Amino acid sequence: MVFHDYNLTVEYYRAPFLAAVGRPPPASPDHVRAAIHLDALHWLCKHWVDADLLVLNAGHWWNDKKTIAANGTWDDGGSCAAFSEPEKDPAALGSEPWNNRVIADTVEGMKSGGRKVQLLNITYMTEFRKDAHPSGHREPGTPADAPEDCSHWCLPGVPDTWNQLLYAYLLMMEYDTRKTNV
Repeated sequence: MVFHDYNLTVEYYRAPFLAAVGRPPPASPDHVRAAIHLDALHWLCKHWVDADLLVLNAGHWWNDKKTIAANGTWDDGGSCAAFSEPEKDPAALGSEPWNNRVIADTVEGMKSGGRKVQLLNITYMTEFRKDAHPSGHREPGTPADAPEDCSHWCLPGVPDTWNQLLYAYLLMMEYDTRKTNV
């Protein structure tokens, strides 16, 4: 999507793995149908080379523990419908997920290598909104046995806050938001 008045292009690319996925190595067992090549980026990365800003969402890879803690996963009877209010007690939240530490360490390594990279970690803030997943509370008339969705977030709400934080961060970093004559 192009916004000419602002000299802004927004592009969306879905790459479940940032690494390349291809054929398995020769002599792989028959049940191995693909291989992740950690030494090569996904072919879509050619579109990202000149980007001023990349937003990467890795949250869906790491949510199994949270859905299990909510009485099971969505497809085996788990439910988040009991949560209808935001969490107000910080002590009720879990410790920082291990993957956040790995990501933060990776970002620091990239910075020390001279790369311009910044992490905007929204995990802690989002943990307070366990009530914000689509469930039986999503709209009037939703059946009580409607499927649970523990990996997406209701709009408006949490995603709007993420967007506002990203926008505020970009302003803080002095990204130019003035109209340009393009």
